[in-house]
Amino acid sequence: MNDTAGHLAGNEVLTKVGRLMRESVRAEDVIARIGGDEFVLLLPRTGPLPAQALVSRIESRLREETYHWAGRDHALPSVSFGIAWFPEDGRTDDALLGVADERMYEDKARSRVRREGASEAD
Repeated sequence: MNDTAGHLAGNEVLTKVGRLMRESVRAEDVIARIGGDEFVLLLPRTGPLPAQALVSRIESRLREETYHWAGRDHALPSVSFGIAWFPEDGRTDDALLGVADERMYEDKARSRVRREGASEAD
């Protein structure tokens, strides 16, 4: 994003993603940016199905958002999610982040296959 549209557009995208996530979660939930374009959501007292439903709602809302660059609006880049549960997937922050990261890459690969399949259907 920053390489093609520049840092201002990249910052706009990150701000929109963060705002949308904040609007989508409860007051007790925590959102943190942990890397360039990576965020963590901590959802206390949330089971697997409600967490997956929240991710689906966030994905849906993100598909409706745009950012402004080069005089026009553009769809936000695609996003990928990885979900990990305490204590089933790990008991430390590093273990949980490792599992979530693996699942995020699996989600990214599935999304790539869906996009390629959709392109071939056109």
